[in-house]
Amino acid sequence: MAAKAHWEALADTPVRFARRDERKVPEHWRAFGMRKSPLTGSPRNAANPANAILNYLYAILEAETRIALLTVGLDPGLGLMHADQASRDSLACDVMEAVSPAVDLWLLEYLFETRFAKNDFFERPDGTVRLTSRLTAVLAETANTWAKAVGPVAEWVAAELVRGRGQLRGMRPRKGTLPTPLTQTNRSAGRQTREEGRQSPQRSRSPCQGYALSAESQSGPARAGSARMHAMKPTRRKSTSQDSPRRAWRS
Repeated sequence: MAAKAHWEALADTPVRFARRDERKVPEHWRAFGMRKSPLTGSPRNAANPANAILNYLYAILEAETRIALLTVGLDPGLGLMHADQASRDSLACDVMEAVSPAVDLWLLEYLFETRFAKNDFFERPDGTVRLTSRLTAVLAETANTWAKAVGPVAEWVAAELVRGRGQLRGMRPRKGTLPTPLTQTNRSAGRQTREEGRQSPQRSRSPCQGYALSAESQSGPARAGSARMHAMKPTRRKSTSQDSPRRAWRS
């Protein structure tokens, strides 16, 4: 129900074209329309430009999600929520759900800011709308954005699977043992620790440090005792000729 309400709210979002092309484009191209294509009853084979763009963006996100899952050592085809099928990476479909709202928001902003040309799209004989290379080149530049967005999600899923496996075996999970090749979280944490240690170095403490207190830092009784000990300490004086036994014998 939530997904249905989401797509119904976007249905009237306008898709604007250049003035020279406004009369050339079909009427159903000028709005986002329904997410389900009338050709297939599913999002596949979009029948208007807005959904064709969204399908292309989702394809980029799915590709980046698959790369992220392989990087953290997970099989993209073993899904948790999506059923396993030979024609799709079910786990990638699961993980990309966390980032798909960001893709939807990006598309909305793009539709509000852009006026398209009619030759940005073409319609196949069966009614399917496709994107031309000029537009796909622009959309492909968002791949790095989706890679950065899905990286933390993939690492979190991997960490949760490892933690759950440890709990089943009765093992206590160790924090920070799983590599973070996508976000470099472990490396950044280690670098920050080293920098903090460099900025405020710990001075090596002598075993006897703290026992030799100065007179200024001592309390009243301790200062008085220290003064008495100093007064009792014998003082060394210079020897004279009268103190020397050898000189006294010779004389």
